[in-house]
Amino acid sequence: MISKIRVLDIRDNPFLGGPSRGLFTSHKEIYSRPEVEIVNSVLAREPEGWIFRRAAVEGVKLEWIRCSGPSDLRILRNLEQFIRKNNIDVIHTRGYRGDLYVRTLLDLNWIKQPVVITKHGVQSSTNWRVRLYAWLDHRPLRMANRTIAVDTATYNLLLSWRVPKDNLTLISNPSPCFVQPDPQKLMNLRIKLGLQEPCPIVLFVARMEREKGIYDLLQAHELLRKQGKRMYLLFVGDGSCRLDMESKVALNHNKELIRFLGMQINVDEYLALSDLVVLPSYKEGMPNSLLEAMSAGKPIVATQVGGIPDLVIDGENGRLVPPGNIEGLAHAIGSQLDNPTCMREMGIKSLKMATDKFAVTKAVDALINVYKEVIKPASRPT
Repeated sequence: MISKIRVLDIRDNPFLGGPSRGLFTSHKEIYSRPEVEIVNSVLAREPEGWIFRRAAVEGVKLEWIRCSGPSDLRILRNLEQFIRKNNIDVIHTRGYRGDLYVRTLLDLNWIKQPVVITKHGVQSSTNWRVRLYAWLDHRPLRMANRTIAVDTATYNLLLSWRVPKDNLTLISNPSPCFVQPDPQKLMNLRIKLGLQEPCPIVLFVARMEREKGIYDLLQAHELLRKQGKRMYLLFVGDGSCRLDMESKVALNHNKELIRFLGMQINVDEYLALSDLVVLPSYKEGMPNSLLEAMSAGKPIVATQVGGIPDLVIDGENGRLVPPGNIEGLAHAIGSQLDNPTCMREMGIKSLKMATDKFAVTKAVDALINVYKEVIKPASRPT
């Protein structure tokens, strides 16, 4: 019997995303458990990027496994040597590339360790490379010792992919710990951002990509302005559409009410400053930005896609609207801001859900149980 299970946790890239942000939600809790020892790693060209910067701030040890790109087959030898050198008992992957590389190592008989795969949403894409990886991912998912889905929609989709139900587990992303900033820091931030009007603050936290509904949110904001409603709109995040968004806002009647704040290591101050968090995505897994909003006790307006309905119950802790429905999005935002009492009640329910249903201790308990189960002899599917 293994007294302490050594787990290699592999993330596909060093960029901001669900798997990367999730690391910093649960690392303190899982590091405190005597049953496991986690070796966190990232596949990357160089040891740089958002996840490495955040790890330095959080004091998280992060291993770099060199991977120059999909065509760099040296990654197979690099991974095999790393696994052997670090006496790994269980391998846990969280992305298409890691799934495929580890499955290939098993097929080559270079490694023998049981494999756990977590799917942080399975999303369609127009990018040919993403579509190829998704197609190639079917076999690793079916052959893994255990596949974890982080939301109900992903769980059902994996069943349709013929992932064995006995090897499929639903473990939701945990909510992070929100730290209430000092009031003076919030006042200084408000001054720094030039938020001088006493109007509500709407916050968006995600990558600045079209699929996140950023253009819909911009149009909804303009529609509300025409209805006589004024509110600040803060965009926290970076991405390929940021410059285009900034150029559009420069010509916008609302430009004095919109701020682009770029990538932020910690968003607690911006959450504390905001009245409402909005995420009008077209596709999602289980967004950590909404879990952060819930842990800060904020009401939410979001689209009814992916794992969002697992987090937001329409009329309870927020409002759900169909993706792409700009008028519906504007109405949901406006009706929330028109009723501060309702928003406060929804914020209280958000916090309760984060504390009760999405507690980090529950997620870590479930994950450790998975590691214990797959380490048993003859647990691997054939």
